[in-house]
Amino acid sequence: VAQWIRALLLAAEYSKPWKTRTGKTTQSQRPTADRDRAILLVLLDTGIRASELCNLMLYDYDDQRGRLHIQHGKGDKPRAVYLGDRARKSIWRYLAERRPKAVGSLFATKTGAPIERNNLRSTLQGIAKLAGVQDLTVHKFRHTFAITFLRNGGNVAELQRILGHTTIQMSLHYARLADVDIEAAGKSYSPADNWRL
Repeated sequence: VAQWIRALLLAAEYSKPWKTRTGKTTQSQRPTADRDRAILLVLLDTGIRASELCNLMLYDYDDQRGRLHIQHGKGDKPRAVYLGDRARKSIWRYLAERRPKAVGSLFATKTGAPIERNNLRSTLQGIAKLAGVQDLTVHKFRHTFAITFLRNGGNVAELQRILGHTTIQMSLHYARLADVDIEAAGKSYSPADNWRL
């Protein structure tokens, strides 16, 4: 999993390599690099939906606590999600660069307009193409977050609240997927098999 994420973060930072008149291969930093890196890390750290990310306002972000307040989740239910240090630093970097124009939406286009779902989709597709990652969607980040959360010891009830699921059955879908990990671990870490008893 980490490889495709690393590839995306690198692709978000730099343009496609190109040759200069002298034949030297070079890359330039993408003008939306800070914003796009922040978006990728927020999606990875929180598992929020595309609409939730697009609806985030500056006042929804508490940089002291690393908290994003989702005003209108699915079913119009508010909730809070929390960011790790890397995502927080990435948002700080993005907002510091955009500070003179920082009003309204947390994530904005180059013109300052709120980012919309179609902007988000095309941004992710462009980054994915540069990174060589296929089938990139916001839901892939949501799925990755959920599985990683459970693999790292999170429980299904916590996952339900973080993802904004109305029923625990929706979150149990990810727990069943994580059971595959447990089965594989049980088979590969069997002392009797490893010691060839």
